[in-house]
Amino acid sequence: MSGRNTRAWLRWAGGFAVLAVVAAAAYGLERGHRWLTAEGRFPVKEIRVSGCLLLYEGEVLETAGALRGENLLTVDPEMVRARLLASGWIREARVQRRPPGRVLIAVEERRPWLLAPGEIARFVDREGCLFPAGGKEERLDLPILHDPAGRARTVVPALAAAFPAGDGWFDEKVAQVSIDASGAVTLIERSRGTRARFGSGDFAGKAERLRTVLAEWEKSAEAYEELDLRYEGQAIARRPIVPPEEEEDEEERPDAEKRESERKSV
Repeated sequence: MSGRNTRAWLRWAGGFAVLAVVAAAAYGLERGHRWLTAEGRFPVKEIRVSGCLLLYEGEVLETAGALRGENLLTVDPEMVRARLLASGWIREARVQRRPPGRVLIAVEERRPWLLAPGEIARFVDREGCLFPAGGKEERLDLPILHDPAGRARTVVPALAAAFPAGDGWFDEKVAQVSIDASGAVTLIERSRGTRARFGSGDFAGKAERLRTVLAEWEKSAEAYEELDLRYEGQAIARRPIVPPEEEEDEEERPDAEKRESERKSV
């Protein structure tokens, strides 16, 4: 055999040997993978759920899917997370596998801020996301959202930012939030039924003026049917709410005085 043929044969043999090694390794890996992920091996025996405040742990487990008894290595954390987020109630989720057979699920819930009534009642959080009413949240006295044009997703976050979370003032004072097709907002006050017209933009300034006016009304027992806050730095009260015992006296007041009371800048 000539030297040239010998070298060619050695190159061919070397290449074949490499292919044989790679094939053997792949075959071994494939068999190893099948062995590791076989049904009944490394079963999930424990699932721990944390972060539930309004949801029941059972609801989270049901949404996550049938994990108990599954091979731990075949549990896809991202797929489980996607199922949890699709429920609507869960804002964020983290799923971790812990050998030999434990799955950890940590959830961050959406917190109801408004109630959107309908054939199927839904909650609305401060980000404007709608999700099914339920869980441990049995309160139905949340402020009602009237949003026929479906503008909540864009308007509610800006409105919510004007009312700090956790201070309770909004829940106590506001009965309804109405958003029209243009995105203009009107709040209906809970105790008197006063319509506070916010319009759009500068919700923080309008919220501060609303707080100030309502506090003054509480001191003086004064109230009006409408409070227009759309104009910068102003709160214009219109149409006084007259107690029943004063209605008769109201009829006798001079027309000029009545007109003055119908438009009062607070």
